[in-house]
Amino acid sequence: MLYDGCLDPYTVPGQGAAASYLVVDGFLDAGSNSCSITLTRSVALSSPDTPPAVTDAVVTLLDEDGNTALLVSQGSGVYSASSLVINTQKKYKLHILTSNGNQYESDLVPIQQAPPIDTIGWILGEPKLNGQSISLFVSTHGTADQSRYYLWKFEETWEYTSAYLASLKVVNGQVVSNFENTYFCWSTVNSTSVLINSTSALQENVVNQFTLATLPTTSIKLKEGYSLLVKQLAITKEAFEFWQQVKSNTENLGTIFGPQPSTFSGNIHSTTKASEPVFGYFMASSVSQKRMFIKRGEVPSPFGGFVSGYENCSLDSIPAGAFAIYTGADVLVSSYGLGPVGYLLSSSDCVDCRLHGGTNVKPAFWY
Repeated sequence: MLYDGCLDPYTVPGQGAAASYLVVDGFLDAGSNSCSITLTRSVALSSPDTPPAVTDAVVTLLDEDGNTALLVSQGSGVYSASSLVINTQKKYKLHILTSNGNQYESDLVPIQQAPPIDTIGWILGEPKLNGQSISLFVSTHGTADQSRYYLWKFEETWEYTSAYLASLKVVNGQVVSNFENTYFCWSTVNSTSVLINSTSALQENVVNQFTLATLPTTSIKLKEGYSLLVKQLAITKEAFEFWQQVKSNTENLGTIFGPQPSTFSGNIHSTTKASEPVFGYFMASSVSQKRMFIKRGEVPSPFGGFVSGYENCSLDSIPAGAFAIYTGADVLVSSYGLGPVGYLLSSSDCVDCRLHGGTNVKPAFWY
């Protein structure tokens, strides 16, 4: 009772106020000689809306000598350019001109060289009351004169299947063969957490088994096959401090001993109105990357099975010739037949794996 009595709801000041500040996300990839920037507008904390994209800006990349390269709009607020002539010994900055005439610039930033990734892998954790999990990690090292600040992003892809294999389907009340793959699918998502680490307090510039993510062994991602593509950037101390603030404000709040919310911006500023907040950070780095696979059966199967999303699926039987009730709809039928007297069928959601967010096209890198 005393504990509950000490907790009072906190209303963030101005959370319902309209907010439309420029948000900049992206960096110069010196390894592939490309640059990609995403521009959006901030929204109020209480708003359920997705941040709107800025689609009518002019975005330019400049080096310290004034040489320029125009980033072309790709839609959805993305501006990019490839085949750039990048001098790794020079500093670069962004210039942004929006349709209302406001101009923004980033600070000049040096290009960091990311060392190669040594290893990526996984470790099986100890069994606990809430189950068992694996930890995905990355290890790397750099020279003494290279950056001691690192940022990682990753892309995970996994294979999964529908609940039932459908070799038949019903079209306008007629049973026909289903030659389309609706059983095997692959889903891909990108990391959303802020993954940073520093070796500045260490004698050697070595990162050993930094945890990128954890997966419960019951995850459907581990059932058929899993791939992890890790991308590693070397960043400046200033960029590291910015991402530390972002991490504290987005991931570490909500506990008694957690940090208090704070205001942060980055290295991008309005040159039209100095007092206008601008959010984001422009970075320049080469990118090292490495891919790993976890094949079916390599992780011990969980007690009780995997959480597949098909737990409520079931099969129904219908007599042959009764498909007229499905006229106008394409109902997928399972391949389990009952001879001439009828068929077994299920809902499309249970036999078409694409309806669970993936694609039935096998990735080119898949084993």
